[in-house]
Amino acid sequence: MTPEAALLLEIEALLKIFLESGTGKKGLADKLMAAYDTSMDMDAPQQKELRGLAEQCNKIDDKKIQHACKKILRDVPA
Repeated sequence: MTPEAALLLEIEALLKIFLESGTGKKGLADKLMAAYDTSMDMDAPQQKELRGLAEQCNKIDDKKIQHACKKILRDVPA
């Protein structure tokens, strides 16, 4: 598994934990920014998955998460 794929799985897991318990916002924001930083190394399906996760996370009421999501949605190709 590539580091990029592992990062996407971590984001997915953190999002699930947040939606179930409301905890883990900081970790989620940090992982989203890390994914943004490595998004140019991702292949097209991974970029598409990242955009999908960013769309889901963008609904969370947290400035750091929304900032990361906006950067992803703006700069990562669909």
